[in-house]
Amino acid sequence: MLHAREHLPQAYVWLRPPRAVRQALAQHRDQWWWPEGHHQPRADRLHLTLHALGPLTDDELGEVDRALKRARHPRFDLSLAWSGLHERFDLAIACPAPNATLYLLHERLRVCMPGWVHGRRSRWRPHVTLAWDTPCAGIAALDPIAWPVDSFSLVRSWLQDDRVEHDELARYELQGESV
Repeated sequence: MLHAREHLPQAYVWLRPPRAVRQALAQHRDQWWWPEGHHQPRADRLHLTLHALGPLTDDELGEVDRALKRARHPRFDLSLAWSGLHERFDLAIACPAPNATLYLLHERLRVCMPGWVHGRRSRWRPHVTLAWDTPCAGIAALDPIAWPVDSFSLVRSWLQDDRVEHDELARYELQGESV
């Protein structure tokens, strides 16, 4: 299940949009003007990071997996309502409308993984990265995209041959009716 790599990759907890949402984001991204040298993740890699956990060993990933299996949270609906350039980083992003249930999931996962979550809670800004190396990209208006959220994932990412690879190690279903 969890295997060692040559070097320790980074671990994350993600929301992965369903195919229809990823396709809508890719179509939206196609409406932008992009500067030379920018990079876009493939549509199947689009995601919203809930928590960056840093480099973890296989044993540590097993502990995180056990903690995440205990997390309980209802399904919910997001609306990706805004896109633009990140104010501090060289990123093009799509952001959800404010959603208390998303922030509650973020907090519940932080609480169930106290030894693994790093960073200040006040700095978390949920977004999907559309592209990076994007100075002066031409932004297209985003028609809101409905995203039914029914699970989250534990993911391990690493650099291989000048590209980032992602392994979904586990997927955790959200319980109950959408709120």
